[in-house]
Amino acid sequence: MSQQKMPEIGKILSRFMEISGARSDSAIAKALGVTPQAIGNSRKRGAIPYEKFLQFAERNDISLDYLLLGKGGRDKATDPIDEELFNEVVSALASEESELRKVNYDVFCHYAVMIYNQAHLVTNVEERTKVIASTVRMLSISTIKNVLTNIENWEPSDPEHKNKLQKVLNERINELEIGMEAGTSTVQQTINGENNQVAGRDITNPKNKD
Repeated sequence: MSQQKMPEIGKILSRFMEISGARSDSAIAKALGVTPQAIGNSRKRGAIPYEKFLQFAERNDISLDYLLLGKGGRDKATDPIDEELFNEVVSALASEESELRKVNYDVFCHYAVMIYNQAHLVTNVEERTKVIASTVRMLSISTIKNVLTNIENWEPSDPEHKNKLQKVLNERINELEIGMEAGTSTVQQTINGENNQVAGRDITNPKNKD
């Protein structure tokens, strides 16, 4: 049987086992305070109980970037992890308004940590929510534009289908641009930067997947 590529949830759980000393899903479940069935379901669905991982990282001084992305050192930054803020970021990324809910899991995690690190710098709650919404919209627009670029040279048997698809995608871009919140300039550097030092952590742009 050929070896399949380990999904990102598997990599996260492997790092968690390394950190916690757990040797089985049952041990992982005990360390997180969930049932073994919950860990099995996480592997199947490719999703993790974020709040439990955040709580574990906070209790054990583990870097969120390392646990979720495998980047940097294990020790967390000096600022404590804001679980409520991170959950807000994940909810925004996974909402119906976001095109980023469709990206693969490692890219989703990268965006979640990147947006969290940026929003963490904003003390005003309302402005922080605007930063999150603006960044999600900007990244959604970028994602759709990448799709448009990829289908530019596509030659389907029914050219009208391609035209309709391009029209739908362009309309979606227009919707997102109209809905852009104030504060776009605040987050632009996070998206365009090649290497952003945010909230004591290095965040780099995710590599394009084949």
